[in-house]
Amino acid sequence: MPYAAATSGRPEMDIYRIGRAVLAEIPVNGGAPLRFLATNVRRERTGIHATLHIVLGDRDLAWTTCNVERDEERGRLARKAHRILKSTPDTPKDCPAEQDLVRWLDEFCRQVWPVYTEALTPIPLVPEPGPPYNPLLDPPLIIEEGGTILYGPPGRGKSYTALALAVAADAGVPLGPIRPVRPLRTLYVNLERPTISMARRLYAVNVALELPPDRPLLMTPARGHTLHDLLSAIEHAVSSEGVELVVVDSLSRAGMGSLVEDASANRVMDALNSLHVPWVAIAHTPRADATHVFGSIMLDAAADICVQVITQRQDRSLGVGLKVTKANDIPPLPRFPILCYEFDGGVLVSIRKAAPREFPEIEAERQLPLPDLIVETILDQGPMTAAHLAELLGYSRSHVVNTLSALQAKGAVTAYRSGKEVLYALRQDTLPLGGEEGEGEDEL
Repeated sequence: MPYAAATSGRPEMDIYRIGRAVLAEIPVNGGAPLRFLATNVRRERTGIHATLHIVLGDRDLAWTTCNVERDEERGRLARKAHRILKSTPDTPKDCPAEQDLVRWLDEFCRQVWPVYTEALTPIPLVPEPGPPYNPLLDPPLIIEEGGTILYGPPGRGKSYTALALAVAADAGVPLGPIRPVRPLRTLYVNLERPTISMARRLYAVNVALELPPDRPLLMTPARGHTLHDLLSAIEHAVSSEGVELVVVDSLSRAGMGSLVEDASANRVMDALNSLHVPWVAIAHTPRADATHVFGSIMLDAAADICVQVITQRQDRSLGVGLKVTKANDIPPLPRFPILCYEFDGGVLVSIRKAAPREFPEIEAERQLPLPDLIVETILDQGPMTAAHLAELLGYSRSHVVNTLSALQAKGAVTAYRSGKEVLYALRQDTLPLGGEEGEGEDEL
C-alpha cells in the first residue's frame, strides 16, 4: 500500500516500498515524473541512513548516502539537484522551484522509515493446514523461504558441492541421491575464486551432471569483494532475473564485521534473510573442531538448516556426506546423502551416489540401524545373499540372517531361491523368472 503524503500546490506524493528500497513519484506539469528513491535503508546508531536519489525521467540529478533525518544533508542534496535541473538546456521553464524540491524531499525522508517498516506491522495470522515446510530438494536440505549453512574445514569439497547443488537446482536434475522438487533459477555469489577457475569448475560440474558442457549459470564474478558490497546487486538480480535461490561462497567474505561477534553475525543473517528467497551459504569451521560453524552461535541460530560436510578420499574419488546437524521444522535425516566425486587428472568427471560401504568413515557418522542399512543396500544393489550383505556391511552372518527374518515378518523383504543360493529382495521387487518365493534361509 502506498503512503499518500500531502504536498502544497502539487498532487499527492505516493510513497511505496519496493524490495529494500522506498520510492516516491510526483507528476511534473504533464512531463517526465520526478522521483525520490531511497536504497539500502537501515537504522544505525545515529539514525536512519539510506542512499538518496533525485531522478527526473531517466536522469539521476543528484544522489548521496546520508542520515535522512539530518536537515542539512537533505537540503544540500535538493539544492544540488535543482542547480543541475536549471542548468540543463532541455529543462522546461516551469520546472519545480528550489523550495518545492526541498519540501518534497523533506516529506519523502520523513516517510521513508514508516513506509520501509510497514510490512512488519503486526497482523492477524490465518492458520493454514499442511506440513511446517515446503522442501525444494529431496532430502530437504533446502526449504522454501529458508536458509541453509553448508560447513566444513577448508579444502573438503564444500565449494564443489555448493556449485553442484546450484547447477542441479537451476537445471532441475538429480545430484546423485539428491533430487530437486522443481527447477529453481539460481544465482551463485562467488566471493572466493577467480572467474576462470569458476568457469572451468562449472564446465566440469555440467559434464558430471550430464548437462550440456556450455550450459551457463547466473554468477557474480566478485572475488576480492564482500557480500556487503554486493547486496544491492543481489537484490536487483532477485527482482530482475527472477532468482529463486542464492548460493553464497562464502560467509567468511561477508564484510560486516567479525563473525565471532553476535551483532556482526546477526547482520549477516539479516542480510541473507532479507533477500526473501531461499539461500545456501558456505561456512568454515574452527581449526580444532570440524563439528560446528566458525563464529558466533547466532549464525547457527538464524539458519534453518545446518549441513556438515564430511569427506573421505580414496584414490581418484572423494566421498562427500551431507549430515544435517540442525534443522527447523524438518524431521531428522539419519540416512543423510553420500556423494562420490570422481576425478581424472584433478578434473571432476562424474558425481554419483556412493555405494554402500564405499566410504566407511562417512557411513560411521550415519548411525543407521542394521535393518535400514540392509534395506538401503538391497535398494541400491539389488537382491543378494545374507553372506554378501554381511560382508558388505561388516556384520556377522547370523546377525544379518536374524535381521532379515524380522524384516520378512514385517513384509519389508522377501526371499527366493536362485540355484543353490537364497537371495533377499525388497517386497516391491519383481521376482526373477523361475524364482521361487520362500520364507528365509532357515526354511529354504
